[in-house]
Amino acid sequence: MASPSKSVSPKSVSPKGVSPKAGSPPGADPEITTSVQGAIEAEVYSEVESAYSDSDLESFTTSLSSSVLNYQYENGRRYHAFRPGQYFLPNDEKESDRLDLSHHCMVLAMGGKLHAAPLDNPQKIMDIGTGTGIWAIEMADLYPSAHVIGNDLSPIQPRWVPPNISFEVDDVESEWTHAPEPFDLIYCRYMLGSIQDWSRLFCQAYKALKPGGYLELLEPDATLRCDDGSLSPDCALSTWNRLFVEAAATSGRSVVAAANHANLVKEAGFVEIHENIIKLPNSPWAKDKHLREVGGYHMANFLEALEGLSLRLFTHFHGMDVPEIQVLLAQTRKDLRNKAIHTYFNLYSIVARKPL
Repeated sequence: MASPSKSVSPKSVSPKGVSPKAGSPPGADPEITTSVQGAIEAEVYSEVESAYSDSDLESFTTSLSSSVLNYQYENGRRYHAFRPGQYFLPNDEKESDRLDLSHHCMVLAMGGKLHAAPLDNPQKIMDIGTGTGIWAIEMADLYPSAHVIGNDLSPIQPRWVPPNISFEVDDVESEWTHAPEPFDLIYCRYMLGSIQDWSRLFCQAYKALKPGGYLELLEPDATLRCDDGSLSPDCALSTWNRLFVEAAATSGRSVVAAANHANLVKEAGFVEIHENIIKLPNSPWAKDKHLREVGGYHMANFLEALEGLSLRLFTHFHGMDVPEIQVLLAQTRKDLRNKAIHTYFNLYSIVARKPL
């Protein structure tokens, strides 16, 4: 039975589930196994079905201390107060609902699995940037003998949780205060735009893992991709993506760093690095039933995320005003709903082990 979590304070193989090697390109690092998903075939729609409707979307979506809690408000959205400015997305209820939808989409993309690391009776697990805590809570239920710790800049997690979980308000970019080598798994998902120095993060994770423990990453590269030429470089969706990537780079927290994660993980000392590159459709355009379902949830998530992704970055780093941004977002949403546009992101699933 669930019980209240500990009070929140500012800080008081291939392995199972990992895709087998698909063949490394010439010159590739022999210690890094990479599997890349092939081309996605698009479903064919008639001209009268040119856009995804609200009913399409509904079918996918219907299935600490006072200083920490003293949130910041900007452009009608709420943001974290602890270490302000280090995370550009809001932390209000609207964003929390979207994060839970994103969790479902990511688990679906991973074939229904919460993790890819080959765990055997883990005793201590950390979830970096836990958000609403939904992944950590489900892991605590899955491994009742493990102590699961979720940390985040915002104390937005629920109070009633499994007894083997605790949440911390913490900045993972600061020096970690956990004792060396307590963790069997350190999990990091969708932290793009949140980390300034990934190398340092991986080195800190290495120190915190037990010998033989696993680091697992699930991170997208926010570069819009299209294999069939259906994305025009002049459309609103392309314009939004360019502005988003540029603003994040200017802020010092890239949203396109995932492609280099495997190399940085190796430099940190990890071995048996397995990288699986998954194509994440941005709408249900794929002919494959599973990918179409993933794309439907991701479109719903993307449409909800657009405002939060854009407001702070575009006002601060592009000097745009809110009405100007909202016009661009309206046009971008129209492109996302267009069944003739077949875009996707590369989603990098990486599992690496600390040597024994």
